[in-house]
Amino acid sequence: MTPTTSLSLADLPVATLMQQARCDIARYLADRQPNEDPHTFELFRRAIVESDQDAWTALYDLYQFLVRNWIANRLAGDVSADVCEALTNDAFVKFFRAVDAKRFEGFDSILGLLAYLRMCARSVAADYRRSQHTHQAEEPAEYLDHEVVLADPAEEVMAHLFASEIWEVIGTNINEQERLVLQVTCVLGWPARTLQRLSPAQFPTVDDIYRIKRNVLERLRRNRRLQALCFTQK
Repeated sequence: MTPTTSLSLADLPVATLMQQARCDIARYLADRQPNEDPHTFELFRRAIVESDQDAWTALYDLYQFLVRNWIANRLAGDVSADVCEALTNDAFVKFFRAVDAKRFEGFDSILGLLAYLRMCARSVAADYRRSQHTHQAEEPAEYLDHEVVLADPAEEVMAHLFASEIWEVIGTNINEQERLVLQVTCVLGWPARTLQRLSPAQFPTVDDIYRIKRNVLERLRRNRRLQALCFTQK
């Protein structure tokens, strides 16, 4: 592994950042614990703030399979590999158009950026499904080039979940087990059964995960300070 202690993140080449990011991701998957992942965050910063094409490419390489999985799950697997690849590209384009340098200032963690990327993937999948079933009456499209529109109050919380001020509020109202459930199921989009299989000691059954997620989101929705912060960011 390339040492990074002698240089600041801003001084590291993209290739080194990507290598370290892969290590951070692997450590997250192995430990199943919250991971700040500063190297990936620096890649996002360079890509968005500095329009660094190499950083864009690195991010695509790191997360294309995750985005593809989000889309395939949203479409219940009823899509060809070529279409799924095209939709994955569309999701990244939608994200890059929506998050400019100014909006990037509102994120202070990789988890917030992944949450937004996941919403872009969900929007692209929803647009595709509408295009295949134009005869059915469906909800209006989400135009993420301008703003994310969420109808579900639980997803309204998740849309703003990892903004700095809001995360401070959330952090005082949830424990580490609840934090892990939110990160894995809501941000990374993993099925509850995957988390249960990875951590059976913490979550003996899948129903335990659903119960924790439901309870914590209900509790967060009732938090008055959190409601006020979410409202002011719309």
